[in-house]
Amino acid sequence: MSKNYKLFLFILIALILFIIIGPLYWLVVTSLKPAKDLYATVTLIPRRIIFLHYLELFTQTEFLEYVKNSVIVCTFSTVLTVTVSALAAYSIIRVRLPHRSQIAKSIIFVYLIPRSLLFIPLFVVAHKLGLVDNIWILVLAYPTFLIPFCTWVLMGTFKAIPKDIEDAASIDGCTPLQAFRKVVLPLARPGIWAATLYAFALSLNEYLYALTLLHTRRTIPTGIAFFMLGDAYLWGKIGAASIIVILPLTVLFVFTSRLLTSGLAGAVKY
Repeated sequence: MSKNYKLFLFILIALILFIIIGPLYWLVVTSLKPAKDLYATVTLIPRRIIFLHYLELFTQTEFLEYVKNSVIVCTFSTVLTVTVSALAAYSIIRVRLPHRSQIAKSIIFVYLIPRSLLFIPLFVVAHKLGLVDNIWILVLAYPTFLIPFCTWVLMGTFKAIPKDIEDAASIDGCTPLQAFRKVVLPLARPGIWAATLYAFALSLNEYLYALTLLHTRRTIPTGIAFFMLGDAYLWGKIGAASIIVILPLTVLFVFTSRLLTSGLAGAVKY
């Protein structure tokens, strides 16, 4: 490998890291700068570090209410999504359904449909059900885009598990449901974990449905948007809120990256 090629790779990796880490670093700097320094000369290192924005976020805003709403919505929508996706993926892989290949392809096609085309029909349905401005409508709405993706991930995971293991379990007296619960699910743990993490992260960051279906109640993304008051942007609070949301997910993804990548590998194999 020539020196020029190594230099090119180094510059390319450095550029990619800058694109990825740069915005995160700027969020941290923004959340730690005093308000008057945010509109002064741009500096990569803050002249003074304060935690006032974090304190004001919890004492002067309804951020804790936003967090509570998001946790409720994300938790229940993730549990519903992973449960339905696991059953759907297992059925497609193991049950001899007619046109099984077309069904599998249609699932990923549904995932690719832009959410901007669906929020109006969803609002009409929510209005007729009397669930507008109720956070539980998001628990029902989010699986519409989470289930197709998670099903696609889990189809590859279940396909990678040898069917002989289930046959051995049935010989030992297990029903198909018992074999699925006691044998298949433990082996599919990486894929299920990957589907769970991505479902939770996608629902946590969802903005359009939460803005459309909720009027007085807010999740974290819509709550942060209300820190923009007309032409006044509360950059310190926006940065602090963003860091609080990003940090737990980042730590979780880093410490479970091996399990996550092995789970997604099954989807690629499919």
